[in-house]
Amino acid sequence: MSFEDLKPQFLKQEDVGAQNLAQARKQLHYTIFTLQAVAAAYAPFQEDSSHISFQWNRESGAFLSGKIPGKKDGAVFGLILETPAVIQLDSSEKERRRLSMGGVTLAGLQEWLREGVKGMGLDSQTLDFSLSKEMPPHELAQGKPFDYSGLGGALVELKRAYSNAHLFLERIHQENSQFSPVRCWPHDFDLATLLEFQVSDDPNPKKTLRIGLSPGDSFYETPYYYVTPRPFSMDLTLPPLPSGGRWRLEDRQGAVMTHEALLRSKELELQFKAVSDFLLTTRQIGLHFLKVGQKR
Repeated sequence: MSFEDLKPQFLKQEDVGAQNLAQARKQLHYTIFTLQAVAAAYAPFQEDSSHISFQWNRESGAFLSGKIPGKKDGAVFGLILETPAVIQLDSSEKERRRLSMGGVTLAGLQEWLREGVKGMGLDSQTLDFSLSKEMPPHELAQGKPFDYSGLGGALVELKRAYSNAHLFLERIHQENSQFSPVRCWPHDFDLATLLEFQVSDDPNPKKTLRIGLSPGDSFYETPYYYVTPRPFSMDLTLPPLPSGGRWRLEDRQGAVMTHEALLRSKELELQFKAVSDFLLTTRQIGLHFLKVGQKR
């Protein structure tokens, strides 16, 4: 597999400050987690929870839900990153409603969504806006309005990070359709593809390999690529990783390449090579671990 032809679409990433990235990321996370309540309430249920996932739309720089069926008309709900806004598209994906998020509270967003589903002929009382315990603590949960003042650079950088990750992850899925479609999962706000398979004559026959980008979390404040094979044995012989990657042996064990490691390369071509080398190498290592079970 090669990523080389993706280089013209790759966007150079910049150092905009870890604190700014974290502030922007947490607010966007609260927004998309609130949006998923619509799909959770009305989209056809899927065992893998993909009905509440979002897909990245590079052209609009937005995460879009799947189509939500309505009694009057279906709809797609989305989150635009660079100029934070939530949108409602009709069944032909034409924009019908938009809410710019600056100065809006969670309660205001929830009411906007209730009005949207009422217009679809749905019972808005079905919506459940309860926050997951996994959500990062934030004053938004206590009624503070969204505030992106001074975070313009961070918002652009997060959009670049997701756009770049989508290029690589989509290629991985295209090259091997056993990898799932690339999806954004609102609980963690990560963008990922997942491979699931069975290994015969193994005490733990079910194997998974997840490859993705997190925009940051309790482990790292800024975006990072990850490759996580499951099960992960602490007895594995872990080879060195390219591009400043490292093995994370705490919770969610696997290979990671942080934003800081990526930014050590200042030129676009070198950044592209860093991500490409990291993903190609760790994908192969992960598959080898799961299929062969290399031991010390």
